[in-house]
Amino acid sequence: MAIQSMQSLQCCVRGTSVVKGSGFFSSLQVLYHIKVKLQNQSWVQEHSMEEVLQLHTKLLYIASHPKHKSDDLHKALVCLPCPKEPLFKKTEMLVIKGMCGELEHYLINLVKLCQRFQDSPDAERVEECTLAFLLGKQ
Repeated sequence: MAIQSMQSLQCCVRGTSVVKGSGFFSSLQVLYHIKVKLQNQSWVQEHSMEEVLQLHTKLLYIASHPKHKSDDLHKALVCLPCPKEPLFKKTEMLVIKGMCGELEHYLINLVKLCQRFQDSPDAERVEECTLAFLLGKQ
C-alpha cells in the first residue's frame, strides 16, 4: 500500500502557530501546519521542527542499516538538507516564513525520493515512516 499511495501523495506547508509549552520556564514553539493530500483525501497535521529532525534521523538510520543497505537511497537522504530551527528570533515573522519554505522544500523532495527509489530494499520502510509522520502516527 505504501508504494502506491506515495505516487499520489502531495504535501505543502499551509501555516504556522506559535504555542507555549506547559512548563513554568518553557519556551515558545512553532508548529507548522502541513497539508497532506493522498488520492481523494486531504488533512492538515501540525509538526514542530524537532519532529521533522527526528523523522530525518530515523530515515537515515533505516537507509544505512547494514543488513540491507541501499547506498543510493542513503546517499540521496544524506544530501537532502533537513531544515533546522534557528537559535535566535525563531518566532519572528520573516524567520518563520523562511522556515515554512525550507520545510515544504524538504517534504516535497522527500516524497520525490521515495517515489524515485521505490525499488530499493529499504524504500518501503522509509515510505512507511514518512507516511506515519504525515498521518500523525509517529
